Amino acid sequence: MQKNHDNNSMLSVLYVLKKYSDENHPLTQKDINDLVIKEYGETVHRDTIRSIILKLVDFGLPVHYSSTKRGMTDLYYEHDFTDGELRMLINSVLFTDGLSQKHRNDLIDKLERLTSNHFRSVVKKIDMNVYDNIENKEIFLTIENINEAILEGMQISFVKTDNNKTYEVSPYQLVASNGHQYLLCHYPKRKCPISHFRIDRLKESQVLKKPLKQLRTFKGYESGIQLCNYVKEHPNMWGGDVIHVTFKCDKDLENLLKEEFGTTIKIEEFDDKSLLVRVNACEESMFHWGMQYMNKAEIIKPKKLRERIQEVTKSAFAKYNE
Repeated sequence: MQKNHDNNSMLSVLYVLKKYSDENHPLTQKDINDLVIKEYGETVHRDTIRSIILKLVDFGLPVHYSSTKRGMTDLYYEHDFTDGELRMLINSVLFTDGLSQKHRNDLIDKLERLTSNHFRSVVKKIDMNVYDNIENKEIFLTIENINEAILEGMQISFVKTDNNKTYEVSPYQLVASNGHQYLLCHYPKRKCPISHFRIDRLKESQVLKKPLKQLRTFKGYESGIQLCNYVKEHPNMWGGDVIHVTFKCDKDLENLLKEEFGTTIKIEEFDDKSLLVRVNACEESMFHWGMQYMNKAEIIKPKKLRERIQEVTKSAFAKYNE
């Protein structure tokens, strides 16, 4: 019976440390006893608390304390995540598409429990309803099925919510970009080897009993997908083949260029106000990028892309001058 009592006391002290302490909110032995009484209705003697703390440390748990002549003080549990790290994860949940308000709150509540309750006061100040999202109740099942298909080396099918068409693809990677999650896969009805599908727009996913088409069979992907380079070459996750693009832009876009295309792109001074930039990126991405920044950037090469932007610009000019 004494052993069970000791185990119960050890769990009570551990739970109190995890719930009420962190590096910025240490406890005294008296604090721990008071909180154990409050939470569990039992009293833990100072010597017992000291013994429990030493055992927890021996077990390898991240419990810290300072020793003084009067005993232990500054006791706290070192949590796996800092407040800043948890806030970053919570922001990811807030801005993930397809989640209902309940799903967001449930996930955030789980994240809160990864640290002390002092963090909750910060979370209460967050506006949970950042913007209205189209709810997709199947998003977690879709992610689980995609992971299973990738691990098993099988194809997967799903229905796109915007057109209710069924797609059968070979899945390779999940990637997050600009607040959205995408599936990188091979869809045989498209010419390019890799296609992108937004996860929140997929439903009715099923792992098929068909082996996926091996990625290494596609030219340029013999060694797999280098995600770091891939995301840089496909800004805003537009699909298509990668081409060499040369453009001129205002100097005040330099930081933006490095954010979107990486710090290894070739940039040189064109004149006092302009930069000459060379990047490898898919044509569709660069078309939309060129249209977005047309007042500050000018596509020079390739000619086909430049002429495409010219045609769209002429059409828009005519429309707005009717």
